[in-house]
Amino acid sequence: MGKLALKIYKALYGLDIEAQSTELTRLRLENKRLSELLRSTSREYNALNDKYKKKKESLSNEYGVVSDEFNKLKEKYETLVMEKENLENTLKENSEKFKEETDRISLESEKMSGEIESLQKVIEGLNAEKDTIEKEKETLCKEKETLGTEKENLAKELEAINKEKVTLNSEKEAASKELESIKERYLAEKDSLSKELKSLNELHKAEKENRNSEYELVADELKELKEKYETLVNEKDALDKKNKELGKENETLIKETKSANELHITEKDSLNKEIISLRKEITSLQELYNKGKEENTILSEKIKSLESEITNSNITVKTAEEVSSINEEKKEEVQTAETTSDKKAVENTNDEELIKERMQKEIVSLTHKYDYIRVTTTIGNQYLYQSKHFQLRTGLFDWGIEGKEIITDEILYIENSSVAKMEGLDSPFDGEEIACNFEDEDSASAVADSLLMAICTYQPIQVNYHDKNGRTTLKNLYHVTFKPLTNKFSLPYKNLFRDMLDDKIDAEQLSALCPHNPEPRNFVIQQIQTLRRFNAFFTTSKGIETLKEGIKLAQDAEQTELAEVLMSKIQN
Repeated sequence: MGKLALKIYKALYGLDIEAQSTELTRLRLENKRLSELLRSTSREYNALNDKYKKKKESLSNEYGVVSDEFNKLKEKYETLVMEKENLENTLKENSEKFKEETDRISLESEKMSGEIESLQKVIEGLNAEKDTIEKEKETLCKEKETLGTEKENLAKELEAINKEKVTLNSEKEAASKELESIKERYLAEKDSLSKELKSLNELHKAEKENRNSEYELVADELKELKEKYETLVNEKDALDKKNKELGKENETLIKETKSANELHITEKDSLNKEIISLRKEITSLQELYNKGKEENTILSEKIKSLESEITNSNITVKTAEEVSSINEEKKEEVQTAETTSDKKAVENTNDEELIKERMQKEIVSLTHKYDYIRVTTTIGNQYLYQSKHFQLRTGLFDWGIEGKEIITDEILYIENSSVAKMEGLDSPFDGEEIACNFEDEDSASAVADSLLMAICTYQPIQVNYHDKNGRTTLKNLYHVTFKPLTNKFSLPYKNLFRDMLDDKIDAEQLSALCPHNPEPRNFVIQQIQTLRRFNAFFTTSKGIETLKEGIKLAQDAEQTELAEVLMSKIQN
């Protein structure tokens, strides 16, 4: 890794003595030219001051527009709150209706069970009478041998018995048909209930999608308002920077126009106060949005609870159907098999409930002690969550953890079977923030080391980046690599280590992904103002395979230090 580090250092803060000497001569000539233009500076300053006043008026007008947009957003938020209350009332009515329907089905099920038991008793009585008749028939046969004179009478009695047997068989068939009719009616009612429950679920899903789309619209409008605010601030900063440069070039002019500068400072303070007020209003609006989002989360939990009740009801109906089927077949054999199966199902359910309860306790303990939680998955990659947005989520067919993931800035759900470990963190970052002063050798060296470590060990980074439009923004970057020389590539970059060791990279630029942007973006290292690494091994299964390939490449190239660093990440 030594040769690669030297190349990066040269790209970040390389020194060229001859170029600096030429630059010094140019600066002296430029200084002479500036002194000749000293007399014209006063006129330029006055012109700039007029432009500043006009710009201030323009900013005031734009502030009024922003205030109007804020009021419109506030009205939309109140509308969303009213719609949320209506949705809650609808859910409450549907829940009560479902409960009444469930009670009605339970009563009908109990009634049918009683009818089935009554029919079984009738059949048992008929079987007992049949046995009695069979015994009487045997007695008559014995008497026939000894009492020939009573043969005709016995024949008549046997004929009557046979007719009675036919009648009993007819009654038995009628009872069987009645049981089949009861079963069909029961299945028809079950299908009707299933269709009704499906319709209710579709209604809930549609209402949930409408609500999410409205929240996304509010979020987009907030983002647009924030961008307008950042543009206003950046234009003001550029104007202040120009005024400071004029002050350094002509100190005499600053003394002569001291009174004008004092007025300028007063107006600047007034403008700063207006900007601070606007910032507070934006913060208040963001808090209102977050509150609405939390209420949406609570409403989603209520819907999930209702879905769980629906699932439990389906299980109850299925159990009743199985009991009815068993009564028509061989009772003893089926009941034995049913008992064994039920025991296994109860054991599996109890095990899963214990795991779920244990995870819930662990989550509660971590969220009370730490502000951040790091989750390691079974394949080895890690995610960072805010404790206040971290919870156990249960669905119809699965359950796991869910929360606001810091690196990607989105709500991320991980199924419980994919969770290997959860641990609390006081900070999501690996060390202090580094100020990137590329004119200082020690600072540039620290930045190069930190970037190289983040790229090789798959650590996302957070930077303050000064873009080509003069704006400075805070960005989370992940799947970071030195910019490949090829134009078409995807992230995580599969040739990361091969290109680094072969010097097939642009050491002055980074390529990475940003939250809410699926396409790779490029960043000039010299334009990074601050840097800090996230305390997470953030990659994919393909990225881990690339890391293993990097270990072999480093060993073959005798880059022992790089191989050891990569191997430690795999072992951990």
